[in-house]
Amino acid sequence: MFDWQDLQYFLVLADTGTLSGAASKLSVEHATVGRRVTSLESALRLKLIHRLPRSIRLTEDGKAIAMLARSMAQGAGTIETYALRASSTLSGTVRISVPPTVGNYCIAPHIRTFRESHPALKIVMEGSPDIAPLDRGVADIAVRMVKPEEGSLVARRIGTIRFGLYASRAYAARPPRNGSSSSMTRRWIM
Repeated sequence: MFDWQDLQYFLVLADTGTLSGAASKLSVEHATVGRRVTSLESALRLKLIHRLPRSIRLTEDGKAIAMLARSMAQGAGTIETYALRASSTLSGTVRISVPPTVGNYCIAPHIRTFRESHPALKIVMEGSPDIAPLDRGVADIAVRMVKPEEGSLVARRIGTIRFGLYASRAYAARPPRNGSSSSMTRRWIM
């Protein structure tokens, strides 16, 4: 079995083309790169490089091993990325102040999926029509129906709510009360 680090040194050497270039990239002495590659060649029982005065040239076996090693390095990078994401779990409590209707219909349906992705994170959602003062620690996140006045907040528009007026055809066809043309004389249900 070969040493994985020897393979990494070989791959850097294959990419740079010189012992000094690989040494510089790896922050080691060029003799260390040479020793690692020799160790890999011994373990694999293959000649991987031809040593030239100022560079190296890959043998056919060296080209094949370099190609295989690149996919291994890519896989190792994917594993590192996954591990970093998985180990940096979010935890703690996040308090959200939100108008009740927005909380019930826009946020609550997504809480379960969010909690499955972040089980160590506790969400406390307070449905309140009042504007929560974020600067006093009442909430960490506030969804508001108006543009915030506090200049110290980070504010983003997260959506648009459109309103409409609806009536039955019969009611809409009726003339306004008292002969007025104003729509304010109509009765509204809220």
